[in-house]
Amino acid sequence: MKNWRKTKLLSGLIFLTQGVSAQSLDELVGSNLTLEESLVQFINSVTTFQVTTAGEALLYIVTPLIGFYYLILNFVTMAYENFQDEVDRPGWRNTDDEIPTGMKGFAMITSVITVLFLGNAGAGLLLTAGLISFGLALLMFLNLFETEQNNQQPQQQAPQQQQGPQQQQQQQNQTWADALNATANLFGTANNTLQTATQNQQQNTQNQLQESLRYFQNDIISEIDRVRNGHPNVENLINQLESELVNHSDWDPDTFKNILMRAQNIDNLLNNMKGAMRSDFRKFGSNPDFSHVDNNLSDVLSNNNGRGLEKEISGLEGKIERILSSNPANPPADAFNDLLDELHFMVAVAHFMHYSPFSMSEIASDSSKAQKVVDTADSMNKIQSRPDNANKLQVMTGWLDGRSNIVADRIEKAENLCKKEMKIDETEIEAIKELIGKDESIHKKLNFIDGHLSDYQNVPTHVKNVLSNAESKIADVDNMLASLESRVSSQQEYEADIYKKLKELEGKI
Repeated sequence: MKNWRKTKLLSGLIFLTQGVSAQSLDELVGSNLTLEESLVQFINSVTTFQVTTAGEALLYIVTPLIGFYYLILNFVTMAYENFQDEVDRPGWRNTDDEIPTGMKGFAMITSVITVLFLGNAGAGLLLTAGLISFGLALLMFLNLFETEQNNQQPQQQAPQQQQGPQQQQQQQNQTWADALNATANLFGTANNTLQTATQNQQQNTQNQLQESLRYFQNDIISEIDRVRNGHPNVENLINQLESELVNHSDWDPDTFKNILMRAQNIDNLLNNMKGAMRSDFRKFGSNPDFSHVDNNLSDVLSNNNGRGLEKEISGLEGKIERILSSNPANPPADAFNDLLDELHFMVAVAHFMHYSPFSMSEIASDSSKAQKVVDTADSMNKIQSRPDNANKLQVMTGWLDGRSNIVADRIEKAENLCKKEMKIDETEIEAIKELIGKDESIHKKLNFIDGHLSDYQNVPTHVKNVLSNAESKIADVDNMLASLESRVSSQQEYEADIYKKLKELEGKI
């Protein structure tokens, strides 16, 4: 029988968690989150209301769950015992536990449903119940129920009238003492609960403020102002990059190209150089003159003073570098670098708008809330010292209020661009390795060109330097590519931090 009860309880829990199990573990707890963030995401996934910190989870989930569990368990236990007394079946009391498992299971399931249904009001309801109990005790203390008690229980007065005045006075004093003690205890409990709730709310507000300011670098005022003044430029950069994705040139280093496209461009340049050298050997023999007017290698290297190959390799190196670091790389100095410069500020502002416990309109209109933000930013060294910081913040948030659609639009477009540039999977890594990997296409062609360049006469120094630098940079690219490959293999696909932040913020503002 005991095992049957446990089986029923397990079946009930499986039924209740069926909806939760439909979601993946990664959706419930997250794969790259802290313990607190995982707890918060899990609770937000399985409940109908939202919490933001572990403190809120304790206040709105754990505490009401425990309170309602014991409250309901007492009710059902009392009903169970009264039922046994009514039917006069003492044998029903012969269970393995003091309280039957079914009662505990019923109380637990009911308390879970109650907490989910009441949401954030659960903690307040428990506090309200305590205050009502305090009010009833206070009415008893003021003797407001005495007349009604005397009218309803006249037969109980006679024995008391037969007692001496001193004994009646002692009993009455003891009754009042008990009532006072109970009232004091209840008031203390209610007061402590209220203070705890207030402190938790204040701490929660402080935690939310600190989280909202997390991505600002040095000064919240100037960084919001940079977004305010620079958002048209961000729009232009995004439009330029989106256009270049569709209509890119062959190998212009200032255009938007992903890693694979850069590698293919380098391979094509080296292939042209190799083909030109073979044509020269066929035309001029084993020692062609580089300065000859019909020299093919000279024609291939004439573009950009022979430095197109070096620039393209530098561009590839820079792109891998900025994916690994999530920061602009130097080189290349292309439009995506300029966009990354602005995106860090835009991410900070968007994060602030979403996670701030105060809305932008509240900060703009309430100087005390603006000062609270300023004080928190000052404690985090994220604001410069000024006498009018609160007023300046109100001006900045006044501009942000009502313009969340502008920031959200830029975030969405930038996220799409970063997905193409800063999200790498194993398939793309393998394709790049076929071009850049050791003993692969690019290395073989560089070795061929380097080995036969000495056969030429009158080779300019800058051409030799270009090839020497190309070999050195390709070796650096090999090392960086190995690091990128290691990260991709450990995560299946590697997403740069700036892309993760944009993806997280997209749709939240």
